[in-house]
Formats: sequence, structure tokens, C-alpha cells
Amino acid sequence: MIKLLLTECLMSGMHNFVYFAYYFVNDVEVCRDIVSDAFEYLWRNYDKIEEVTAKTYLYTIIRTRCIDYLRKQNIHEEYVEFTSQLINKIKESDSQQPDSRILCIRKAMKKLTPYNYYILEACLHP
Repeated sequence: MIKLLLTECLMSGMHNFVYFAYYFVNDVEVCRDIVSDAFEYLWRNYDKIEEVTAKTYLYTIIRTRCIDYLRKQNIHEEYVEFTSQLINKIKESDSQQPDSRILCIRKAMKKLTPYNYYILEACLHP
């Protein structure tokens, strides 16, 4: 009986469910995917669901999936922001490190004999 109800909802009112999902997620394609997944879930678990509450349960599944989608998007955006900040810090660190490395090399070169200093200088600046 629930399969019949699901078939009726699918044929007549899928737009209402997509519109409901659109309230949370402002992407029609994502909303359609969420609603389709919710229908599939309900279809696979029809024997565990009471017919009286099936439609309400479907709305609950859609709402939950929308919230999950938004959480994943938020985590993704935070990850992108974190990695871009990390890359900027690495770039800043790399731009400062060669200068400090060169200073260390120059400092060590002062301890060399003039001949070795000349050879190393020639290698550094061909």
C-alpha cells in the first residue's frame, strides 16, 4: 500500500518535495537528487513505515538530507579556506627561508680559506 502511495506522490507531487528541499538548498539539481534519494530510501524501507506517517516521514528524510548536504558543503568550504591559508603561509615561509639560508651559508663561508671561499662563491654565482 505504501508503494502505491509513493508512486502517487512521485507522479503527482514530486515538485512539491523539490520545492520543499529548495527552501534549504538553493540548487534545483541538488534538490532533485535529494528528493530522489529520499523516495528511494522510502521505497526500500516501505515495510518498516506506517502508511499514515509515510508522507511526513518523507518530508523528514528530505529535510535531514538537505541539512546533511549543507553541513558537507560547509565543511568543504572550511577545508578550502584552511588549505588556501596554509598554502599562503607556506609561500611566505618559503620566501623568507631562502634569505635566512643564504645568510647562514654566507656566515659559514667566512670561516673558509680564501681559496675555498672563491670556489664556493663561483658555484653559488656562476
